Amino acid sequence: MFNNVLVALDMGGCSKKCKFCTYLKQTKSSMTIDDLHLIYELITPFTNNISVSSFYKEIDILPNYLELLEIENKLNDFKNYKRLNNINIDKVVNDKEYINYLNKYFDKTNIIYLDVFGNRTNHDYFKGRSGSFNTLLKGTEILKQNNFKITWILYLNKQNINDINYLNQKKNDLEIELIYKQPLPINLAYKNISYRLTKQDINRIPSKYNINLGIIEKELYAKFLKKKENINIDLENIELLIDNQYNMYIVLFNKKIIIGNIKKDSIMNIFNDLINKDNFINYLKNKRIDELTKEVGNELGNWIFNEEEYLIYLIELSYQKYIKEKRK
Repeated sequence: MFNNVLVALDMGGCSKKCKFCTYLKQTKSSMTIDDLHLIYELITPFTNNISVSSFYKEIDILPNYLELLEIENKLNDFKNYKRLNNINIDKVVNDKEYINYLNKYFDKTNIIYLDVFGNRTNHDYFKGRSGSFNTLLKGTEILKQNNFKITWILYLNKQNINDINYLNQKKNDLEIELIYKQPLPINLAYKNISYRLTKQDINRIPSKYNINLGIIEKELYAKFLKKKENINIDLENIELLIDNQYNMYIVLFNKKIIIGNIKKDSIMNIFNDLINKDNFINYLKNKRIDELTKEVGNELGNWIFNEEEYLIYLIELSYQKYIKEKRK
């Protein structure tokens, strides 16, 4: 029995081609409201509290998003955290009813976080479509006019690091906040790891912005060798994703790991195997952090990570190694 389960269905799919997407690559989906109810009914007996969601990649992408929100609110025992500070910026600009929807349902004490990947050219490139930066600017202005709190998250990489001054000017013009991160090194972002910053790149950032993105892997490697504790994996409060082929994934340190298919396997068997079977989750539970570091880390690494990102990166490398060995 789980304590809390957040389960998200790929009902809307996504046709976008963002370069640093941390979600599973999906396009069209044929999942229905009946599927939403079915998943709710299947999982509810195994948890004290459940929250179902009609999306997991692009929020409110379907035309019947209002109907879906009402269904979710009726079913859910707790709020879907992804609905607390995320919105669909394209709908803000192109759907006049969407702002009315946000004004009615969105808690304005929460901050809306919007991703930005650099200046106009870089943002459009990393979002995979032209006009994205214009949509971001226009959408931000519309949200500001409706008294929403806006923070841009600039995902820094080698290509856009020179855009910091430009984006700070835009931030000041729009009277919003701007924070800095690097893309999480998982899934598609893991494949683009060469964009991650090094110490040499950090030296190019104007000191007046006081941006702290972490330290080089070499230093983190030495620090992590002193961590003798096991990796903390919470299997009482879990997040699940179900794609349009009905594959079920568990989200572990932002990594999506397949655990079964609800059309082929019973939910009871999927959950029993998750807890008891020889799988990557249980393999990882028995790993100490220093052991994981020695196994897949790079003692001479020059990329910049904070501690959370570095653990995620090590887990990603360990997962790739685990899958490769299982295929032998």
